[in-house]
Amino acid sequence: MAFGDEQKVVREVLASWADTVVDWSDFNAGRFEPPAPDPAAGEQASWIRPAVRVGDARRAELGPVAIRRTTGVVIVQVFVPIGAGDAIAASLAASVAAVFRDLEQDGMQFLEPQPRPVGPEPDGAWYQVNVEIPFRRDERI
Repeated sequence: MAFGDEQKVVREVLASWADTVVDWSDFNAGRFEPPAPDPAAGEQASWIRPAVRVGDARRAELGPVAIRRTTGVVIVQVFVPIGAGDAIAASLAASVAAVFRDLEQDGMQFLEPQPRPVGPEPDGAWYQVNVEIPFRRDERI
């Protein structure tokens, strides 16, 4: 499985997850224009930005059929308009965590997600929570 395949798995998982707007720019999908940061719109004005970061690749087992283990993390940034309430951010982050928790798909095993509040963005329009989901995958080589 190559890096593009890992991105494909994340894309498939999030496509079946919810109707939240997704910024795929880290997946080479072009320029993204976020929704207007309207606090009254709450969750409808919220959006997410996923990214895949590969951390390490090594041989986990030697022998007639060696195993290469790759580890990394999927980071899903959750953005909610400032003033909409942190409960919406917490709910979206929990929902993202739930969809990846204990998931195994196409050779990728997702481990325990960790929501991490970041706080207001520098421009002051968005409140951010990152959900970090470690993963590993083993390949027989």
